[in-house]
Amino acid sequence: MLTQITTWLDDRLNPIMVKEVYQGYREKTFISGLSTILLLALLGYLIIAYSNDSYINNGKDFFNFLLVLTGLITLFSIPSSSANQLRNEISSNTLDLITITHLSAWTIISGRFQAAGIKVLLLFAYIGPFAIASFLLGGIGVSTILFRLILLLLAVALFSSFLLLSNTLSIFGHQYTLLSRGIQGVSTMLFAPMVLIVLVNVPDNVFTSVSFDTATIYFILYYLFLILVICFFHLRLAADLLQAKGIRSFYRSKITLLIALILSVIAIFASNVLLSSSLSYPLTHNNIRSLIMLALLVFYIFSLFWSSYVPQHRLTFSPMTRYFFSDGYFPTLRFVFVSTCTVILSSYFLSHNSNDLWVGVFFFSQFCFFTGIAYFLRALGRSPHSAIIYQLWLLGLFIITVMISIIVFSFNHHASKLPSIIHVFMPLSIIDTTRYILQAQVWNFIPLFLGLAFAFLGKGIIYNKNKKRKK
Repeated sequence: MLTQITTWLDDRLNPIMVKEVYQGYREKTFISGLSTILLLALLGYLIIAYSNDSYINNGKDFFNFLLVLTGLITLFSIPSSSANQLRNEISSNTLDLITITHLSAWTIISGRFQAAGIKVLLLFAYIGPFAIASFLLGGIGVSTILFRLILLLLAVALFSSFLLLSNTLSIFGHQYTLLSRGIQGVSTMLFAPMVLIVLVNVPDNVFTSVSFDTATIYFILYYLFLILVICFFHLRLAADLLQAKGIRSFYRSKITLLIALILSVIAIFASNVLLSSSLSYPLTHNNIRSLIMLALLVFYIFSLFWSSYVPQHRLTFSPMTRYFFSDGYFPTLRFVFVSTCTVILSSYFLSHNSNDLWVGVFFFSQFCFFTGIAYFLRALGRSPHSAIIYQLWLLGLFIITVMISIIVFSFNHHASKLPSIIHVFMPLSIIDTTRYILQAQVWNFIPLFLGLAFAFLGKGIIYNKNKKRKK
């Protein structure tokens, strides 16, 4: 019976996860880092426990010290190590040898993510006795300890999945390898210290004053589910990028991101209900609109990448799926339109504020304007299907318009009095939706129509080039 159970577990375990965990505990860096943290934690406990100080918050200070030590490995070392190994395997073509086996791209990505999670959980098990000791020293409760460790675990999950995604970009070449290194370095230096600062400085009453009624429990579970969906999106997109060029498709990633976007909007309004009923601190509608705009901005960043990718094959799915979720500029444009309408209309029906509709029009018109011109300029060149050329044109157009916006807002103290037609062509108008976007209203359609016109001109140019090439 035991042999059968062991065999069943061996068949179900992810082989990449097993390999990464085994190799991780053989690395000198991880072992030395873990040993150093445990020794420092023991030294800190001995200093506090055997001192004559009767300070009431000894346990709280010791746990904060322990949390910082743990965060140094969980936020700086483990996610970066897993992402670096993936990038090195892609750069050295080792990953091509792995994909020859029966292992799928999803197995490779999810295995690395699972290995990082297991390393974090084992590290939590190592510091468990010290966490109990901090409670015994006084000044901190069990609920505070558990909540902070859970928040740290969720932050590590989000960060690990994001780094795996960013380092998967190396599959497109050396330039993207440098880009992935830059993204990893900047995000590590910004995200990891921010998480540690928040976890250490968050007031204890945030954890102790929460009443665990049915609504609060559902709210917490909903946010946990939302974070897991976002992590799944990062991993799903990374797995799609690892697929062979001839069969690569992003429709699974698009569906996952759309689900995460809708769940984020629902979470924003659910947070407002909870804050107004439990803590008597409801969000204003401007706060809600800003959060929805932030969710849309993240959604549009990924959509810009998908719009640059030229499809290599047709999806063998229903016509509706191919129409909205297949690769290429125009399918992505339809996908962005439907997604924006879904989010904005949901916000409108929940808040009954018609101004949200104009915010959606501004976002979609900006997307059409920049991508349409970039699509047209790429069509004029010698490589009308190159994703990197499209992205460079897109980046150049965005930088130019942002610089113009900065000049206008810097040297004109009465920028709000400028004609609305000028504001609709400035991406920085988003900084004050009331003065710049909502007053423009119908003028927001001009960038939309211009972008669509350039896109259709670019499509005509590509059609003529393909027709001449066939002759």
